Amino acid sequence: MENEIWKEIEGTNGFYEISNLGRVKSTIFRNGKVEYRRERIMASSPGRDGYLIITLSTIRKTTGVARLVAKAFIPNPENKFSVNHKNAIKTDNRAENLEWATTREQHAHAKNMGLTTWNASVLSEEQIREIKRRISADERPRYRIADDFKVSSTVIYKIEQGKLHKDIH
Repeated sequence: MENEIWKEIEGTNGFYEISNLGRVKSTIFRNGKVEYRRERIMASSPGRDGYLIITLSTIRKTTGVARLVAKAFIPNPENKFSVNHKNAIKTDNRAENLEWATTREQHAHAKNMGLTTWNASVLSEEQIREIKRRISADERPRYRIADDFKVSSTVIYKIEQGKLHKDIH
């Protein structure tokens, strides 16, 4: 791909690389005890929260693609922990779409983009009944319920645990 830049993924001893476009490739193949170079673009898959993840078998670790891109291409002088998708598209892992953020900054961004609210009081009684129906039907994953009602997963969890809206049946 044009203008694609590749960097070694830290801690993988040259076995894997990440690109500024969010693609991952293995660069060394191990067949038993014999290692040889063979570049292959790897497939990522959506994790339970909808963000793309990938398993790096040589280090026995599954990690978020966005985090790999951010570590390789985005300076983090303030040592922020979270990676935020500027356009709010969970699968768009281009370096230009990512930024380091605090949890508070991520929550504010989600609210500003209309993706979620942390305030359960925005839900109508009808919506709360529907959430409770979906919880009792054991609809998984719970974050999908949260996405559908534009609330945080914490709100769904608190409704499920009876800590919020326990008076509505």
